Amino acid sequence: MKITAIATLALAGSAFCLDEYLPVEKSKLQVDVGYNLLKPSGAFDSSGKSQDFVSGESRTYHSIPLQLKYGIIPGLDVEVLWAFNIQSMSSPAIPGLMAKMDSTAKGFGQPDIALKYALMDIGVGAFVDFTVPFATGDFSDPYSPAMALSFGAVYTKLFVPQFNLTASASYRLNFEGDATVFDTATFTEVKGKAKAGNVFSVYAKPEFRFNQFGGAYLGLKYAMIGESQESGKSISGTDGYAFTLVPGWNATWLPNVSTEVNVPYTLAGKNTTSEFTAPGWGISAKVHVTLPK
Repeated sequence: MKITAIATLALAGSAFCLDEYLPVEKSKLQVDVGYNLLKPSGAFDSSGKSQDFVSGESRTYHSIPLQLKYGIIPGLDVEVLWAFNIQSMSSPAIPGLMAKMDSTAKGFGQPDIALKYALMDIGVGAFVDFTVPFATGDFSDPYSPAMALSFGAVYTKLFVPQFNLTASASYRLNFEGDATVFDTATFTEVKGKAKAGNVFSVYAKPEFRFNQFGGAYLGLKYAMIGESQESGKSISGTDGYAFTLVPGWNATWLPNVSTEVNVPYTLAGKNTTSEFTAPGWGISAKVHVTLPK
């Protein structure tokens, strides 16, 4: 029997995937640069109870994503996303058993390449997103991450001059890939196969517009995570869910320059140990720049 040594497969590489907005105009190039900080405080157990880290244990995750969006034809664009990530972990010493451990992982995560199409007049669209089985630095050591495919929909509508609703829904299909597993027969780590659980997520972002230049919103995000697998067999207790509040603010500074800042807080969940779904808070900031034709 083998037990996977990877605990956060379910959303690995997908924390900062494609945005929830409609495609850009034909022949226009939009460049989005951001910074994300995640600071989990523990994990949600199988009963949905939040379990804090023990004293001296901490996790911190930084990401600098770059997204390019180019309009191919009216209503259709191609989007590429790649992020540089830094993950820092610290665990306290256990007298007689384990020394204090500090580790930092750095590198570019998996790139995303997508096509997004929308009926712009009614604000409804769909997309397909390919997560490339490639990463750099510590995120490709010892094995390259597995690929994934995501399918989803986006929606935007201004109901009245002061109220706007943006929403998205997606299903992420994770594929099997190489992983380090623990063989209980030999008590050694060996090369094996593992697959993250598939993920269904919904995000709704109602926004109150102060004026044409800015507004505030309270996003609601729900993610349902399927069981991870190892050697084709499901791993019990790896399925779960997470519910996150995302209060934020949008602002338009110039006709082609806008910013967005939000502070996500994961409020509830079950069986979530991933940095993206664990209890805790974060900060996300982005700058959107649309280049002239």
